[in-house]
Amino acid sequence: MKNNLLLLTLSLVVFWANSFLWSQDTTEVRSFSYASLTRDTVVGFPAPGTSYEKIMMSYNMRCHDGTVSTSGNNNGPHQGGCGEWDYSCNMYLTDSSRVDSLLSYTPSHYIAGFNGTTYPYTTVPSYQYVQTTQKVVNITSSNLTPHTVLNGTQTNSELLSTDQHASSFFSLYTATELLGAGLVAGNLHDLRLEVANNSARAGFLRVKIKAVNQTTLTPANLAPTGFSEVFYHDVNFVPGTNVLSFYQPFNWDGSSDLLVEFSFTNSTADAPLNLLGETSLQPLTLGTFNNDFFSVQGETLDMDTAGMHAISDQISIALWTYGDPDKLPANTFLFEAYNAQNQRELNVHLPWGNGNVIWDCGNDGTGYDRIVNGAQPSEYKGQWNHWVFTKNANTGSMKIYLNGNLWYSETGKTKLIDIDRLYFGHRIEGAGNWFGAMDELSIWKKELSATEIADWMNKSIDNSHPSYSDLVAYYPFNEQGGTTVNSIAPAGGSSNFDTEPHWDFERGDRLTRFFQNINFRPNLSFAQGTVTQTVTDLTVLDSTLSPKVTLIEYGILPHYGTAQHDEIIVANTLFGYASGTMYIVDENGATVGQYQVTPTDTIHYGELTYYNRYPARYELMSFVTPYGNGLNLGMEGRTYWFDVSDFGPVLQNNKRISVE
Repeated sequence: MKNNLLLLTLSLVVFWANSFLWSQDTTEVRSFSYASLTRDTVVGFPAPGTSYEKIMMSYNMRCHDGTVSTSGNNNGPHQGGCGEWDYSCNMYLTDSSRVDSLLSYTPSHYIAGFNGTTYPYTTVPSYQYVQTTQKVVNITSSNLTPHTVLNGTQTNSELLSTDQHASSFFSLYTATELLGAGLVAGNLHDLRLEVANNSARAGFLRVKIKAVNQTTLTPANLAPTGFSEVFYHDVNFVPGTNVLSFYQPFNWDGSSDLLVEFSFTNSTADAPLNLLGETSLQPLTLGTFNNDFFSVQGETLDMDTAGMHAISDQISIALWTYGDPDKLPANTFLFEAYNAQNQRELNVHLPWGNGNVIWDCGNDGTGYDRIVNGAQPSEYKGQWNHWVFTKNANTGSMKIYLNGNLWYSETGKTKLIDIDRLYFGHRIEGAGNWFGAMDELSIWKKELSATEIADWMNKSIDNSHPSYSDLVAYYPFNEQGGTTVNSIAPAGGSSNFDTEPHWDFERGDRLTRFFQNINFRPNLSFAQGTVTQTVTDLTVLDSTLSPKVTLIEYGILPHYGTAQHDEIIVANTLFGYASGTMYIVDENGATVGQYQVTPTDTIHYGELTYYNRYPARYELMSFVTPYGNGLNLGMEGRTYWFDVSDFGPVLQNNKRISVE
């Protein structure tokens, strides 16, 4: 006697109806009909133990609701008839008792910014070298008279702050003061500073002078160009008078005010140096020191977002960046934030690979607001730039400011902001590394005004800021090492890098940011007369520690015999420094020499294999939906029969059927 014949009928909710058929005695199991509200359900198939001679599936399809589409109502399959568009319709059976595995591959190692196959490195710290030419002055005869411009008795250690890595300051001396000291129009041959009672070294000390016509000095009226360098050498200051002999005289016209710039760089900080001078009632001195920052080549800063839950309708994010000129433009993520629903809330591409700067902000569940503008290379790499990204969902305004000026804006952007996770350095999912340096990051729960941005871009934020109560996070990045950085906003907080970035500081002669008024000027004497001297060039290599490289080795944690994916894990994390041919550059970045750093080890990139596992899925059939204006399949539709007997071993018990 033949085995029973089982018939299973399936009908699809929108266009199609289908069924399975077993034989001899017919058993029918139905999963979908046109009245069904889902295309994804669990179907109760017969229990194992009975074999079937044949298993047939019927598949019925019709136009939506049995109607006929015309050119006026053909905007899609759910808006009348079959329309003018076809869709792929695939029927799957999912068997969770069986597992499919997909062989996958992943690199064995990760080194930020490296795409080769062999990476030699050294565990011994290596150094980068800048070649510079100092000036050695040898006086053979002189008849010079010093003229004391200031002769105060107060002390100050903020100006030549030799206990820091670097500093720069400007002091203004008026023509009235210079003439009152007995100076006349003509050459100035040296400058003399008074040190109170201690000794300290100021490496790579530079003195520059410029004739100006101004009686006050503020960050707003400082023009840092047009100076003449008159002194460049290392100086070991001692108590008393210290003479800095000019390698070339400065010719004073007898009527201009003089602005004098001092800067130095110490690879190793020394003791503080107390200069003698006097308090100035007018703003006559500007100073800055130790602009510490970090640079990333794949490292990620995972931000503390506890205080950012107050951000909803307004936001401002301000920071200084120095993009890597060798690696930008590229498809990079300066930062990215998601909400708790894993949707993008914030993102900045600085830039994308095409040179566009992109600012995304807010999300209503359907997507985010975005503004885009093309940038010049100098705006995103090779120099420090100050960027501010703002949004006000109440007014619909999104803006980007560059170096204190409105750079781009759009309106109509009203989606609110909800920050759950925020990463700096690449996207949350781990790709899109940004390459370069960052400094002075601040995040606000309001849209900063153009005036606030321009007035404070070169100032450290304190409680005198008009929007200080809206400051959510403020990271000066002055830690000089480690993986933890601290916010000094009112609410505090700290954030962590996944691995240590490269910490660095700006050389004294390159300090151009964060000048503050200091109400002190050092005692100063200029010498005039005659002098006979020789000047010799002294080539000096200034060394800085090479960036530390994070070397990550991956491994695979298998989950054989389960439905779980194998896991890619970090098997080992090493830290090293670049090796091989290293280049010596001059102060303008041009290559002037090279040297070799011997590697202590080598990483050979390979490929790891692993498996992703899923419940077994079987495609029972694939159809293209009917389409065409005027097509009429009637209310009963058209039925097709398929022999699916080969699927008998899985058409048992409860199974998931889905149409996708």
